[in-house]
Amino acid sequence: MAIGYAASGGTIRVTPFLLLVACGGSTAWEAVDVDGLTHLEAVEKSRGKGIATFVFDVEEGQDAFLFTGDPEAPFGAYVRTLTDPNGDVVFAARDLADGVESLSGAQFANVLTTLNWPILATHPPLQAGRWKLEVGPLDEEFRQRRKVEVFGALSLKDDDDLSAGTLTVRIVYADGTDQDPELVRGTEAAVAVWEEIYAEHGLSLNVTYGTYTGPISQSTSGSDGDAYVAIAEESGIGVLNVVVISDFTDWQIPVYGVSGGIPGPLVPTIRSAVAVNGFTNAGPDLTFSEEEIRIYGETLAHEGGHYLGAFHPVEEDWSTWDAVDDTEQCGSESGCIQTFRDNLMFPYPVCSPLECTPQHALTSGQRTVLHYNAGVR
Repeated sequence: MAIGYAASGGTIRVTPFLLLVACGGSTAWEAVDVDGLTHLEAVEKSRGKGIATFVFDVEEGQDAFLFTGDPEAPFGAYVRTLTDPNGDVVFAARDLADGVESLSGAQFANVLTTLNWPILATHPPLQAGRWKLEVGPLDEEFRQRRKVEVFGALSLKDDDDLSAGTLTVRIVYADGTDQDPELVRGTEAAVAVWEEIYAEHGLSLNVTYGTYTGPISQSTSGSDGDAYVAIAEESGIGVLNVVVISDFTDWQIPVYGVSGGIPGPLVPTIRSAVAVNGFTNAGPDLTFSEEEIRIYGETLAHEGGHYLGAFHPVEEDWSTWDAVDDTEQCGSESGCIQTFRDNLMFPYPVCSPLECTPQHALTSGQRTVLHYNAGVR
């Protein structure tokens, strides 16, 4: 259940603006009509020391937001800081740079950057008032650059119950995978497993199915990112797209699935999907056994967890961890397997010669990360 990122390969296609919003500050946001979310979009240019600043207002009753910053090609980006209405910096990439814990993919340089806030139960509830978010667009040598346009998308949710919610999912068969009846059968059965796992943690899925017939790369490099943009545009804002392809050709080991981000974007970008390798999940005989269906379902739930913001509780170097307070910082492969063998977000299935351990468990802190995501509503 690997998590991977792609190289630079394109920019976002902007959803048409519908209404100008005057929220003050220096950012001219425009509202887009999205069911269940307050969704705003704007473009800022990096200035001064190479920082693009987005200023926005949070209203009473809004409980979480997800921001995506997509710089013009060929630049990457990260979230430099997030400042609350009191002037307190509540997120700073520099404070996390030399640490051993991962809080958000926004702390790392990438093709685009996505931050959901709040993330942890220890973070204060979202405060009404004016917030400021700084994006650092980066060149290939990781230098912040001035005069770079950054597209910003902001989704805010009003959720009176952060312990339960629904995630809208679209399963998209690409690369001709819809022509294999066994793969379709296995995928539908795996989705049912995914639904069962998330139901254990107060999450419901609203699932639809579709196909994509255009060319799509059998790769995680993002070389055909336009296909993922097109898929996400058809699905609409606020949807988790799961794209079923036949293989990942640039990995030397079998990879079950890859998430487009931790968390992933809610708007159409080259990273707006979880990609799953249908035939790897089916096993060497390309026929799904009951256990293979279960592991496929766990893969979908695992990668969906990444897309909602959850990291592995421990990475495979056994010396870096997530920032969740109630996931123990184990220090060896054997010790971490003992601690997390049944955890949904463990880096890989734990198997004996006879069977693989079901991985359905989440800690309370991990569950909170998923529920706080603006895509869960």
